[in-house]
Amino acid sequence: MQTDLRWNARGKGGTRMRVRRLKYCKTARQEWLCWIASLGRMALIGLSVSRLVGCSPFPVRHDGYVQRGQSPERVDGHVLERLPPITPPVVENASRLGEPTSAPRYVDWEAPVNELDRLPAPRLPAPRLPQPVSFTSQVYPDERLTLTAQPSVFTQVANDHWNYYSFNNLAVLGTGFAGGAIMANTNVDRTIYEHFNASVLHAPSDEWYETLHAPKEMGNGIYTLPVFGAAWGLGRMSSHPSGQAVGEWGERCLRTFLVGAPPVLVMQRVTGAGRPEEGSSAWDIWSDNNGVSGHAFMGSLPFLAMAQMSEKPLAKLSFYAISVAVPLSRINDGDHYTSQVVLGWWMAWSASMAVDATQAGDQNWRLHPLVGPDYSGGCFELRW
Repeated sequence: MQTDLRWNARGKGGTRMRVRRLKYCKTARQEWLCWIASLGRMALIGLSVSRLVGCSPFPVRHDGYVQRGQSPERVDGHVLERLPPITPPVVENASRLGEPTSAPRYVDWEAPVNELDRLPAPRLPAPRLPQPVSFTSQVYPDERLTLTAQPSVFTQVANDHWNYYSFNNLAVLGTGFAGGAIMANTNVDRTIYEHFNASVLHAPSDEWYETLHAPKEMGNGIYTLPVFGAAWGLGRMSSHPSGQAVGEWGERCLRTFLVGAPPVLVMQRVTGAGRPEEGSSAWDIWSDNNGVSGHAFMGSLPFLAMAQMSEKPLAKLSFYAISVAVPLSRINDGDHYTSQVVLGWWMAWSASMAVDATQAGDQNWRLHPLVGPDYSGGCFELRW
């Protein structure tokens, strides 16, 4: 039979204090077993409650170290304090890489010297590398290597000759020489010459004669060629639009001379016609060198170049009209027949048209440099 007893314990100073009520057992052995069972139940209850709450009743280390030879739960009789995990320091200046902004807090132990070595390195922004150059079109800084750049003078002159001796231009030249042959080998030249003498040379006043004689020296290459060269050089040195226009005019005149002068010299000998004071205008191959007027050729080409450079129809027509001034002076002075003057102007016009075709890029062939990322060379293009 069990009996409930109240156990009193005497504390410090003799104070009586009630501890608790325990169930009394009949024997002393049963009494100790009851005490042990009660302590076990209390331990199990405490362990269960600690698991439900989510904490441990024993000291637990979190990302910390203790001194060598100390217990993991206690160090020098002090319970270790739980610390949060050490976060890597934020480095604001890249030159201070590896230096923490604030020292971490430790309790009751000393951290090893190499603790900072275990921290992960801060993430630095990736360096900005230069972007690779992609060649999507034939565009380069040096304009001399581009397809749209101005070709060299040698290339332009070669294109001029190609255009001049093309089938279409030779057909135009042939048409002009066919008309000149009809005029020279019939009475047309002689009839025009006599009518002009009766109207101008035998006029009561020399006003018309002097007016038509004035532009004669414009057909002298000794004076005109240096002017063309100076104008071309001015355009090469000037960046102003007006200066560049003058340079283009001088260049066109020089190129027209280079293209048309050799055929003029050849056709003068091929036709073999003489001057009016020398006799008939009929062609006699290789007998004389006056079948084509050189003054008419040289005096008309600068105005033909101006006409082809002009965009306004009225200005173009005006320059074409002025281009016949020097040829008329040769008829006025009695130095050439009409057919010879017409052939000189016709050859200058065909040569200027060849130069204009080169300027406009209308030729069916092209020779230009070809440059790419991994290659360089030349290209010959022929269209048909």
